[in-house]
Amino acid sequence: MDSLLPGFRYPEQPLLQLPQTERWRFHLQQLAWLVTSQPLLSPAAGARYRFVAGDAHPELACVVQLSEYSASIQKWLEELMLRGEDELGALLAHFEVAADAVPLRLGRYAERLLSFFLQRFDGFQLLAQGLPLRQTSAECVANTHSTIGELDYLLHDQTGRGRHWELAVKLFLCESDSPHATPEQFIGPDRKDSLHRKLSKLYTRQLCHPLPEPYQHFARQAFSAGWMFYAQPETPSCVELNPAHNRGRWMEFAQLEHLVAFGTHCFLPLPRWRWLARARQLSNDQCFDLPQLADALSTHWSAEQQLGAEPRAVLIAALDARGYELERIFVRAPRTS
Repeated sequence: MDSLLPGFRYPEQPLLQLPQTERWRFHLQQLAWLVTSQPLLSPAAGARYRFVAGDAHPELACVVQLSEYSASIQKWLEELMLRGEDELGALLAHFEVAADAVPLRLGRYAERLLSFFLQRFDGFQLLAQGLPLRQTSAECVANTHSTIGELDYLLHDQTGRGRHWELAVKLFLCESDSPHATPEQFIGPDRKDSLHRKLSKLYTRQLCHPLPEPYQHFARQAFSAGWMFYAQPETPSCVELNPAHNRGRWMEFAQLEHLVAFGTHCFLPLPRWRWLARARQLSNDQCFDLPQLADALSTHWSAEQQLGAEPRAVLIAALDARGYELERIFVRAPRTS
């Protein structure tokens, strides 16, 4: 299952084994992170790529900022926390996959979280989500596929202004060792994706589709969230990133002994569906001390290779004595020859 780490042991249906209230707290924590975190991207993120779209879309540099709603969002989240047990089943169904009670892959899970927010928070009116974009009749003659994409969210804000949001949730490891980094130097945990590729797709395709009636004049914005991971404490700057973005650390497996600085604190491997909010230990989690973690990582990467996959970096949360995340660290697998 892609949402779990094949070399680590998990209970069957890891979320379904938890009480409803604990599952609700988990999803609400992810939701709170998504709508209260600092945006990942800076307002200048689209400037490098805007030439492809031309001057017809000067608003492409815009990113969604929810800071003006922070007080009302916090109040709304507090009210959600107090929902009674009899309501939780219906609420949980919005987030969980019925077959295995593990959230969808990270992007789809984030889409459901944001959809829940837009449907229930009074500051916005969701008009359409995942709206398919169709080719014209002439285009369809040459191409049997009539759908060319979809629009993530079309909505009205509290002033009635129309907005088109595209959601981007990403985690990248920075490989720059200079004071300044470029989007090409932020690489995905599997070494295949990059921040440059994501920004190019976002600003030259997803936010450039002609909007259909009656949405042609809606403002186009990126709703960005995520984490950037750095090998050094002095993190390089990148003009495309919000200076206040979420940060973590990455290291090679050979550097794992550096985690001894956390002392006797335990370490929790995080499968992809737990990459959003800072981790909080669940009642059925298995944590590791440092020697156990080293053995478990080796077992995990061997399991990935047996499945025919290239070993990927594993996200680890260092937990305090109460089970709350102190820091998150990506550990990279040893290079295979």
